[in-house]
Amino acid sequence: MSENITFINKILPRAALPFRRIKGSVSARKHLADKYSLKFYRELNSRCKNNTCSVKDFKKALNKTLYPDRIKYCISREINEDNDGSFYITRKFNAGQNGSYTVNVKGYRILLPLNSKRDTILDKLTAFHEARHLFDYICNPKHSILRKHNLTNTPEYNGIINYISNLFLGDIYKPLKMKNIKTDTETLIKNLPDDMAIGFLQIIRYRLQSEINAYRDELRFLLKDGKLKSGFELSIDMYKYFKFKSKLKFVENLLKNIIRKERESLKKRLPY
Repeated sequence: MSENITFINKILPRAALPFRRIKGSVSARKHLADKYSLKFYRELNSRCKNNTCSVKDFKKALNKTLYPDRIKYCISREINEDNDGSFYITRKFNAGQNGSYTVNVKGYRILLPLNSKRDTILDKLTAFHEARHLFDYICNPKHSILRKHNLTNTPEYNGIINYISNLFLGDIYKPLKMKNIKTDTETLIKNLPDDMAIGFLQIIRYRLQSEINAYRDELRFLLKDGKLKSGFELSIDMYKYFKFKSKLKFVENLLKNIIRKERESLKKRLPY
């Protein structure tokens, strides 16, 4: 049997803001991401008055928002018909010694609804949404690291991980009752080693937090633009279908319980 592969995470300079700017509390980093998002909204709206905008204007607005820092990102066309847009971390794996790999977080990939020439973004609101994810990740670099939920060494858990991920972050318009989400998650998570469950739930927590931020900003920007009907419809969807806040509360409680259980187990194994 081959030895397990180990991963060493490294976040490259252009994948995060300087530490001096993001040091501090979680709330301080969230406030910073809020400021970037609002500044980007103003920058892009000053260039694009309608619901569409050029990729060129998007990049200009984003670069000006981030100045004097330079974050590495690329814009691509969203090809998944189930998504309005998507956000991905770009990584490079370098082989080391004894089966280890350095995981270099290089930057980010933003997928948006583009025209056939790929020079125009067809939905500016989606651009705001995906940009908010970028701001959350560059203000919280630890969200980008490869954690214990990685299945390279344990592919047998792939089905459980994917199923639970879809419960929380799959088709957000699919009618799901929180009671069923809780029951399924509590039943399946017991099949994962505690350290893997903790790492996996942390990733789910980060992603839910960023979705809450992105949709909240969408709603805020719709209201700022005077699109009250669209804002009302989005607020209904957030309450009726998305349930991100309820999901986040459940994940945080579940994570707390597993961590407490792991600590109690560790105390029993330690010599007095």
